Amino acid sequence: MRGLDSSRTAAVLRFIAALSIDIGDLDDLEDTTADGLSTLTEYNSNDNWRFNQDFDIIVSGLLEQTDYPYIYCYAEDDETDGIGSAPNTMIFDSAALSGADNVYTIWQGTGTVQTLDESPPEFTTLMVKDPSDQNDRLVVTFALNEPGTAYCRVTRSDSGEADLRINRILSANYYASVSAANIQNTITIDQLESRDTKSLYEASQYDVYCWAMDAAVNTQGLPRPNYMTQDYVDTPVGTTLAHAQTSPSGGKTLNVWVKDLTPPTMIFVSTEALSEDTIQITLQLNEPGTVWCMPTLPATDATYMDSADITSANFKDKITGASGPVTFLQYVPLAYTNVDVAVDRVVRDDSTAATLLSRESNYNIFCFAADDWDFEATGAAQQSINFQTANVGAANEVLWSEVSSFSSVVGQVITLDLTPPTIQINSVSTTETTITVNLELSETGTAWCQAVRHGFNVPTILEILDSNFTTEYIHYTPTTVPVDVQILGYDRPRNWDNTYMTPLVLGTYYDIYCYADDDLCDGCKVTNGVSFSYVSTSANQLKVRTLDLTPPEMRFIAAESIAHDQIIITLQVDEGAKVWCAAWSSDPVLSATAQDYEVRIKAEAGTCSDNLGNQCGTFWVYDMDDIVDVINADDGVASRAEYEATNWKYLRDVDIIVSGLTEETDYPYIYCYAEDDELTPNKMIFDSAATGPSNVHTMWTEIGTIQTLDETPPSFTKLAITDPTDVISVTFQLNEAGTAYCRTTLSISGETTLLINQILSANFYAEVAGPGVDGQIDITALESTDAQGLYEGHQYDVYCWAKDSAVDTHGRARPNYMTQTYLETDVGSNFLTAPNGGRTRYVWLKDLTPPTMIFVSAEALTDSKLQITLQLDEPGTVWCQPAMPTADPLLDVNDLDASNYITKIKTANTVFFQYVHEPYRNVDVEVDYIDDDAGTASSLLLSESPYNIYCFAEDDWSFQTTLSVDKSPNWLAANVPTPNMTVGNGNEVSFIAVDAFMASVGQVITLDLTPPTINPITLSSDETNINVTVSLDETGTVWCQAVRKDFNPPTILEILDTNYYSHYSGSDTTVEITGYDKPINYEPNYERPLVLGTDYDVYCYATDDLCIGCRVTNGVTFSTVVLTKDTIRTKDYTVPKMRFVAAESIARDKILVTLQVDEGAMVWCAAWSADPAFTDSTDAETERDADQEPAKQLRRWPRSSKDLLGLPVTALQDADCDNPSLAHGDFATSAERRWAAGAAIEWEIVSFAATPPGLAVRRKGQLDRIFTGQRSG
Repeated sequence: MRGLDSSRTAAVLRFIAALSIDIGDLDDLEDTTADGLSTLTEYNSNDNWRFNQDFDIIVSGLLEQTDYPYIYCYAEDDETDGIGSAPNTMIFDSAALSGADNVYTIWQGTGTVQTLDESPPEFTTLMVKDPSDQNDRLVVTFALNEPGTAYCRVTRSDSGEADLRINRILSANYYASVSAANIQNTITIDQLESRDTKSLYEASQYDVYCWAMDAAVNTQGLPRPNYMTQDYVDTPVGTTLAHAQTSPSGGKTLNVWVKDLTPPTMIFVSTEALSEDTIQITLQLNEPGTVWCMPTLPATDATYMDSADITSANFKDKITGASGPVTFLQYVPLAYTNVDVAVDRVVRDDSTAATLLSRESNYNIFCFAADDWDFEATGAAQQSINFQTANVGAANEVLWSEVSSFSSVVGQVITLDLTPPTIQINSVSTTETTITVNLELSETGTAWCQAVRHGFNVPTILEILDSNFTTEYIHYTPTTVPVDVQILGYDRPRNWDNTYMTPLVLGTYYDIYCYADDDLCDGCKVTNGVSFSYVSTSANQLKVRTLDLTPPEMRFIAAESIAHDQIIITLQVDEGAKVWCAAWSSDPVLSATAQDYEVRIKAEAGTCSDNLGNQCGTFWVYDMDDIVDVINADDGVASRAEYEATNWKYLRDVDIIVSGLTEETDYPYIYCYAEDDELTPNKMIFDSAATGPSNVHTMWTEIGTIQTLDETPPSFTKLAITDPTDVISVTFQLNEAGTAYCRTTLSISGETTLLINQILSANFYAEVAGPGVDGQIDITALESTDAQGLYEGHQYDVYCWAKDSAVDTHGRARPNYMTQTYLETDVGSNFLTAPNGGRTRYVWLKDLTPPTMIFVSAEALTDSKLQITLQLDEPGTVWCQPAMPTADPLLDVNDLDASNYITKIKTANTVFFQYVHEPYRNVDVEVDYIDDDAGTASSLLLSESPYNIYCFAEDDWSFQTTLSVDKSPNWLAANVPTPNMTVGNGNEVSFIAVDAFMASVGQVITLDLTPPTINPITLSSDETNINVTVSLDETGTVWCQAVRKDFNPPTILEILDTNYYSHYSGSDTTVEITGYDKPINYEPNYERPLVLGTDYDVYCYATDDLCIGCRVTNGVTFSTVVLTKDTIRTKDYTVPKMRFVAAESIARDKILVTLQVDEGAMVWCAAWSADPAFTDSTDAETERDADQEPAKQLRRWPRSSKDLLGLPVTALQDADCDNPSLAHGDFATSAERRWAAGAAIEWEIVSFAATPPGLAVRRKGQLDRIFTGQRSG
C-alpha cells in the first residue's frame, strides 16, 4: 500500500470490513435483479437507500474524544453502457477539478470530526453542615472529577418523597459551576425553588439531592453534556462524614436539620368561663412546644396571687408553678393548632395552697411558652451523616414582654351564674276569648305562658317566647307578690299586622305551658332560663276549656248547578256542628214559629247530602274541641289522627248537594241551617227582619236563585254539499241555537277520522240562532290560517261538529258538545232532512286549470334521437313532436298555429307521449322521427342537425272524477265539465303555452359520437427529452406522458394534467415530453425532470375537435390509451454526483457521515486520524483494491460512451486502450465526464498523444488544459 503506514492500513481494513452502501434509483426496477430491486415495493422499502435522499454511513471502531481530520467517501454508479461497459466513477484530484464527483472535494467539505466525550461526571466532595448555622437555609459544599455544573434541591424529610427526579432538581434553579476537577464550590439553598417566596422552615429536617453535568461539546461545538444518572442521584452519599468529604457514592443526603433560633409566638384565640369555677383559655403556638397558664386576682390582695405579684424577674416560675401547688399546662404537638388550657384555682401568695375560683368573679390570665427544638433535634430517629450535636443549642422561650402583652390581650374573664329560676302556678281562669294564669318565681325574672290545643305537641321555648304573653316578676324577700299572665290569643302569625293574634276558640280545651328566665347577671352573656324538659314535664301543664254560649255562624261560599237535577252549596261553619239544606222552586213560606224553619228544612234530608253521599244530619263538621270534649263523646273523634282523618272541619269549605230537581228550572228558595255540638245545642235563628251569619234567612238571601243545567247536546237536521264543486260550501241546520264547525282532509290522506280539536283549529264555522235556520260554511283551506288553499282535482272528506249555546249558573257559556261518535258517523242519504252524523266523504273539488308544462332540460341522446325532460304541475298526459327550424317539406315551425296545434302534436303520424302520474316529477319524452307536412309519413332525425320541439299536455280531470270508485251522496255528473275542456277529457294547455314552451327549449342538435383513431407512434430520446411522433384519422389534439417502465398506465386525467400535447391537422405531429409530471406547488410552470439512463413507457390520448353545436369532444377510451404504449430509455452520460450533508460523532467510537448521490450507486467511506497520503486517484484505488481485492469495489476511473465533439470515445477505446504506450489514455474520458455532468460546461478535444501519454482538451472559450498519465488537473 503506497503512502500508508501500518496504523493507516488498519484503519483502511476497518473501513473495508463495513463493505459498501448500495444506493438505489428507479432505474434499478428495470435493470438486472443483481441489485435486489425489481419492484416498486422493494424500492420503497425502508430497508433501502434512495438517490437524491440522505443516507447515513457510520465509521466505527474509533478512539473516544479524538480528532479525525481525514474522512474520505467514494461512489460509482450502476451503468453498464459507459466506455468499456464499466460504471461511471468519482475521481480523486487534490490539485484541481473540484466538484461533486471528486473524492478530494468531498473530503474538504467533511473537515475534521472529533469523537465524543460520553462519560458522566462524579462528585469528589458533597457535604452539608447539620444543623445549619442559619435558620432559613442550607449550604452544600461540592467538588467534581471534571469541569461541570452541579444542581441541588431539598425536600422535607417528612414529605413522603422517596426520591427527586432530575427535572425537579433543575427546576429549583440552585446551582454552581467548577472550571476544573477537585475544585470546591458551594450552593446555598434557602427555598424549595429559587422563585418561591417562602424560605425553608426552621426546626425541620430536609433531604438534599444533588446532580451534575459536565461541560462536554458535540462535533459542532455545541454543548453535549453528559449527565449523572437518576440512579446516581438516588444513591446516598455514604455512611460516614469521611465519605461526604472525599468519596461520595451518590448525590443524596438525608435528614439535614435547619436550625431553630426563634422563640414560639403565643396566638390568642379565645377565652370563656366554662362554669362557675373554671375558665378556659384557647391559644396556638406557631411551632411545637409547651404552654403554661395561671389565673390572678385583678386587684391587690394580701392572701392570693394578684397581677402585681408576677414580674419580669419571676414570671417563668410563677406561671409554670415551679414552686407552687398547682400547674396548668398543655403540650402543643402541631403548629397553628388550637389547644385549651383550663384553670380552676388561684394560688396563695406563700405558694402553700390554692383555692377554687369564685362564682361571677373577674380574673386575669398569664401564659408562658417554650419550643422543643433541643429535644426534637437530638432525639430524632434519623440523622444525616453530617450531624454534629455541638451545632444544636438550647430550647427557645418567650420573653416577659410577650407574656405581659398576651395577658393584656386576654383581659379580664368573669366566671358564670348557671342557675335558672323555678315557677309556681297558683290558679287559671277563662272566658270565651281569654285565659289568665296566676304565678310567682323563685328569683327576679320574666314569665311567659302559651295555650295550645289539648293533646297537641308541647310548644318549644321559642314558640312560647314568640306568642309574647308575658309579665315581669320582682322577687321580694321574705314576702312574695304573685303576678297574672293573660293569654289573649293562640299565637302571633307573621303578617302585615304585627299586633295580630290568632284568637282563642270558644268551647275549646287548651293545655297551658309556662317558661321563665332570670335577669342577666353582671359580666354574663346570657340569662338562665328553665329547660324544655322543665316546661314540658313539670306540674306547669294545665288543661282548661274556654266557654261556648254562641250559636254556630255560617258563611256562604258559592252555589251552582252541577247537573240537570243537582245544586251544590259550598259553605263554612265556625265550630263543630251538623248542617242541612233544602231547595224549592216556589216559596215554602218558612217561619220561626215553633221552630217551623228547622222542622221543614230537616224534613228534606232525603234529598240533601254531602258530596260523599252522606245524608244531612248523619255527619258532623268537626272542630279541635272534639278531640278532648266529654260533652259529645260519641262523635268518634278522640285523637289528633282521628280528627285529621275526618271529611269536614270547621272554618273549611263544606259541600252540600241538593238533588232530585228538574232540568233547566229556576230554584229561588234555597235554605241552609246548622246547630253546634254542645249538650244543649246552640241553633241558627230564622228572622226575616234581621241579618247575620247565624240567621237562616240571611243565608237564603245570599244564595239567591240557581237554575239547573241544560245537559243535552245538539244534532244536525240538515247537512248538504255540492259535488263536484268550485268551492266546498256546507249548508246546515241544528235542532237548537248553536255553532257548527267544519274541516276537510284529503280523502287519500289516510286519515280515517278527525278529532274535534282538529276541526276547531281549522276555524271554519257559522252560528244559527235557533232550529230551522240555514247556516253556511265555506271551506277554502285545511285551516283558515293556511296560505295554501285546497287542491283542485282532489277528493276531500268533510267533517262537521256543533255545540249548543247553553250557559251555567253564573251565565257563563257551558255548551253541550256533539260526541266524537256522532262526528264520525256518515250523513247518509237523507242529508237534506235527517243526517245520521257529521261526516261527508269523497267530495270532489273541481279542477278548472290546465296543467303547466315545466321545461327541465333537452339533450341529444344519440346522433338521431333527442330527449326532452319536463314536468306537469298535476297528473295528465304530454305529447311532443320535433319540427324543422326553417321552411321545409317536413314539419317545420311555420306549420303549427292555434287552430291545428293539438292535431299536429297529439295525433301525428308518429306519436311521442308520456303519461304523467305524479305532479312535479320528471318525465322523459324521446323523439327520433319527424312527420312530413301532410302528417302521413315520418323520417329518422339526421346527425348533427338542429330541431325545435313542440309539446302539448292535458290533465285527466274528467276520467278522474267520473271513474272514481268512491263518491259522496251529493255527487252529480252534471257538475263535472269545465271551460277548458274542448276536444278531450281534461283541461288543455293553450297554443300560447305550447309556443312559449318551444321557445324555452330552443334548438336541440343531434350528436357526433365517434372519437379519433391514434396511429402507431414513433419514439426518440436524449438525457432529458422524449419525442413522440404521432398521427390521427381526423383533426384533433394528442397528449402524451412518460411513466417508469412497467408502472401502472396513467389515467386520462393524469395524461391531460402533464399537458405535453400537439395539435394534429393532417400531417404527422410531434409531442415533446420534457418532464415526468407537473406537481402542484407554488411554481405553476415547474416540471419534474426525466431521469437520465431510465426506461419509460409512453402512452398517448387524443380527442377530436369540438363539432358545431356539440358540448364535448370525443376522446379515445382508456383501453385505447393502453394500446398506444411504447418503451424507450433516456440516455446517461454522467458520472454520479455526491453531496456532503453533514458529519458528526454520534458516540465515543463512531462518526456518522450523511451524504446524497444523484443516481443509483455504490458508496464507501473511511476515516483516519493521520493523513493516509493519497497522491492521486491511482493511489486511492490501489489502497482500496489491496484491502478488498475480491470485491473489486475500487476501480480505475470509469469510462463513458458519450461522444466528444462528434468523435465517439468508443473509437478511441477500441484503437488505443490496449496499447501499452497509452496506459492511461482513458483518463481523458473521465475528466470529460467529470465536467460534462454539469450542463453549463462543454469541452472539446484539442489533441490526443501516445507519448507522453495524455489528452489535451479545452473548455469552450478558455485556455487548453492537458491531462497526462500523471493525472494532473
